[in-house]
Amino acid sequence: MMERPSQTHSIRLRGPWQRSAGARFCSESSQRVQLPQQCLPSQSDDAAVTSQDLSSGSGAADGWDHCYRRSFNCPTGLQGSDRVDLVVQAIDHLVAIRLNDAIVWQVPADAQAGDARGVRVPITEQLQPHNQLDLQLRLPSPALPCLTGSISLEIVSSLS
Repeated sequence: MMERPSQTHSIRLRGPWQRSAGARFCSESSQRVQLPQQCLPSQSDDAAVTSQDLSSGSGAADGWDHCYRRSFNCPTGLQGSDRVDLVVQAIDHLVAIRLNDAIVWQVPADAQAGDARGVRVPITEQLQPHNQLDLQLRLPSPALPCLTGSISLEIVSSLS
């Protein structure tokens, strides 16, 4: 069986993103960042998380939680046969992705939370006119993450 030809259009979600340090869920207490971040090998964006940043109680036996949030509108001009995927390049410590408060991806049970991985998630059915995307990370120590991978929406259209 022949596959139908398709065309792909990519929309990069650079920013602004809101980063909540020490938060299992994104909160109002956040800092604006652009992704991907430019990080020097000797620094992790803001050095270390302060005790005030961690006041939400996210430090646990299994790690320190951080959340990145970005809002975006549904891509326009989608046709009935179009597919929209969320594509996340390899990001260290990624444990969950939420779209409009629903989990659309979680780290597999047999994987380590610290492993960098690329993720492609079909999200066509979950898209709303206005959307909220949350990335949850879990670090082994109380330092801020540095996200150097890109995040994008890929629209795959079948060519007739």
